Amino acid sequence: MPSERTSGGPQRRPDAPRRVSTTTRSLTIKPRHEPDAAAPVATPHEADAPGAASIVRSALSVITTVGTPLTIITALMLYFGWARSSAQSSWMGIDVSLFHFSAQDYVLRSISTLFVPLLVAGVVGIVWLELHRRAAVAAGDTRRRGSEAPLIC
Repeated sequence: MPSERTSGGPQRRPDAPRRVSTTTRSLTIKPRHEPDAAAPVATPHEADAPGAASIVRSALSVITTVGTPLTIITALMLYFGWARSSAQSSWMGIDVSLFHFSAQDYVLRSISTLFVPLLVAGVVGIVWLELHRRAAVAAGDTRRRGSEAPLIC
């Protein structure tokens, strides 16, 4: 016989056909009484409020964490793409509006302009993190010098 779950229902294999049972389950409805002073009863709206609030709070946290930098980066890429297109079109002696570029076109045109500065900023950031890590290890070494062996990098 299949094992029973803690909920009371029998487990069945996914490939086994579902059996029709002749027994029925009854539902006992208890009369509604006034709640005791010692055991307050929460309404369904009050019970769901903390869960709904935490979901909204976590969604807003994700939006503000990811959305703000993404918006700033996109705005900068749009500007640099427009500035590059405007400079190139003025060099040719025509107006940039004649090309009918979309926002996506401007963002894509900014990649070649921003590649080198972003690469340099990324390398500087990685070097800065490595220097910070080494400084933290060196500062931690001087405090624990007598108790532990020094770290070898």
